[in-house]
Amino acid sequence: MPSLYGSYLCEEPPNQFLSLAKDRLEILHRSVEYFSKREQFRAVERLQYEIAQVHIENKNWGKAIQTLIPLWQTLSWRREGWWNLLEKADWALRECARFMLDGETLIAVEWELLCSCLGARPERCYEFSNCLEGLELSHPSPKAIIQAENVLSCISATFAFCSKEGYVGEALPAQLVISSRAHPDSAPIVLSHIKLAFEGGLKDITIEHDWEEAPEFISSDGMIHLHNISIPKASIHSNESAPSSPVPLHDSQSLLGSSNLSFSHGVTKALSFSNLPRDAGTAEAVSITLCVSEKLFKLEVVVSDEQQLCQESLWVRSAAGLLKKPLGKERSNMVKILPKPPKMRIEIPDLVKTYLTDEIVSLNIQFINEEGEDADVSLEVRLYDQSEMASSLSWAFDGEKFERPKVFAQDGVGHTEDGGLLATSLGKMSSFDTRTRKISLQAHLNAAQYGLEVKACYHLLSDSETPMSKTLSTNLVFVRPFEANYDFFPRVLPGSCPNYFHVDDNNSTTDNNVNEDLKAAGLSQKWLLAAGITSFAAEPMVVEGAELLVLDVQDRAACRIEATVGADSIPALIPPDELQERQFELEVQKIDLEDRRSTVLRLQLEVKWRRESSDNAVTTTIIAVPDLVIPFGEPRVVASAQKGQDDHGLIHLDYMIENPSMHVLTFRLNMEPSDNFAFSGPKDSSLQLIPLSRHSIRYELLPLVRGTWINPHFKVMDVHFRKILKINGTEGMRTDKKGVLIWVDAEG
Repeated sequence: MPSLYGSYLCEEPPNQFLSLAKDRLEILHRSVEYFSKREQFRAVERLQYEIAQVHIENKNWGKAIQTLIPLWQTLSWRREGWWNLLEKADWALRECARFMLDGETLIAVEWELLCSCLGARPERCYEFSNCLEGLELSHPSPKAIIQAENVLSCISATFAFCSKEGYVGEALPAQLVISSRAHPDSAPIVLSHIKLAFEGGLKDITIEHDWEEAPEFISSDGMIHLHNISIPKASIHSNESAPSSPVPLHDSQSLLGSSNLSFSHGVTKALSFSNLPRDAGTAEAVSITLCVSEKLFKLEVVVSDEQQLCQESLWVRSAAGLLKKPLGKERSNMVKILPKPPKMRIEIPDLVKTYLTDEIVSLNIQFINEEGEDADVSLEVRLYDQSEMASSLSWAFDGEKFERPKVFAQDGVGHTEDGGLLATSLGKMSSFDTRTRKISLQAHLNAAQYGLEVKACYHLLSDSETPMSKTLSTNLVFVRPFEANYDFFPRVLPGSCPNYFHVDDNNSTTDNNVNEDLKAAGLSQKWLLAAGITSFAAEPMVVEGAELLVLDVQDRAACRIEATVGADSIPALIPPDELQERQFELEVQKIDLEDRRSTVLRLQLEVKWRRESSDNAVTTTIIAVPDLVIPFGEPRVVASAQKGQDDHGLIHLDYMIENPSMHVLTFRLNMEPSDNFAFSGPKDSSLQLIPLSRHSIRYELLPLVRGTWINPHFKVMDVHFRKILKINGTEGMRTDKKGVLIWVDAEG
């Protein structure tokens, strides 16, 4: 259109719109530089978005997309949840990508626009498979690879191992949960396959789409689908390492499975499967890749960020439907792989808490091969001494001769050098075969505790280069079956003292510890040893007999023993913690009549017993007896009492006074009156005893009380030495400082 005015005097004005856009861009770039120096990144993002808008207004699509792509990939609006601003940026980038025919960028932004967090436009048809429809691209079938942490994905993927630990060669359960967050009116999104990449001895897994695969269970609202995927087992002998790339390749090393990977709005699919660990250590799921393969394009969404990858709960099936099972606070994408556990089972079915010393203990050790295939097995048995005492244990294997084993301390160092481990070969064991070996042990003398270690060393016939072992450790507690306490009483020896001028060989005593040619012709005394035997066993024990044996008699004396109460030929049943008394009479006589030295007896009690619950052979247990001192050089007083034959309750109390010395001794005797009894006999008297003589004095007591102990105060004083002699009570009496105590029955 021709100008109405001439322009010969001045030029036409410039394009004001272009000048204004240039000025705006210059101001915006200077502002970006200014706010970047002050690290006000949100202001920088807003200014960069305005720069892109200016380029779009000027139809400068190339510069607009160059500004928007780096901004879009790092927008803080996505992390902060500012969906309105993010939606504007997405639509601006989509417009630029379509004008620039940038297929990869368009695929990525269309994936984000499908998310229901962003607003839906009514006029838009949300079908992801048609996102490139109508574009004539220079590069057909573009492929976009995006990181899930950089976009707002319309499909989320999480992963979790079902347990914290697994074993090499055993199935390791896991679950992959895929959820659709697309718009309600969007078409279903179909994934061609899903790739899971692992590190640490687990093979990668590829799950392919199959329309015919139906879910195992669907929730009542139809939004939760539970799938069980069958994954073929990988060889545990493979030496190939798992790929470490966050985007694993779909190669021949991946394990393959299939499932229906079509996702409508709001649908969540829990894909449960198992993987087979190949090596011990720590295994980790490093990435999940969601793959979409259409005719016009391909897309891979890689989920590698730990916060997005880890799963907080598992979907499990119950009677009430599908429920969420919370997981711990640990990372659910990591699992500890332990070495392959041995499946050789070792049992000792007849093991009990405690055993008794001296008895032969038989343990049947059973071996059950649960490996599922044949194995070559050998056996080792080791003992550990857990007590500070020296070991006194012998053992045998499958009926062999007993031997002294090498017993190890808890630190593994042996106490003894003789003997060794019990070891044998079980040979070839087929699957679920059972073998039994019997070990017999016998602990002597002292109670002790041993650690028993049974070790089965074996290898599978299919894998002879991999040694395996299974160990069973238990404690063997040996306790003494019996303990005894002893009471030692003097007894009145009938007959007269030895004649100094004539020795009667017929009355002499022979001791096994003295020469057979020497006959005892000296002073003799009679004593009573009462042994109270208590059972420490947990079950009733049958005592077949008890015998008191002489080990040594010192200072030239002879000793003869006779059992009085609890005859050796009568078995007796002793319940646990119950006391049974056995009495033995000891007659001790000096070899020489002139010998007045005290004699020390060293004895031991031999108890023969067996368990009531079994017909085992009789076991012999030795119980120590304290050394017994028999005095011969000093005078002594022995009291004995017996009930009278009448109905008045009289008690015949006899005091026998002995003078074993070579001097004439004078004694002053005194019986004090008492309110508890009346007596008949000398109250005060004197007595002279010639050397090697004894004299008995009898008192008749009439008790005035019933059901209690009475204490006759009888004193015997040596006049020459002015010493009061001790009154020794025999059986049935008690002794205190004032004399002996006699029991009076409640009924006369």
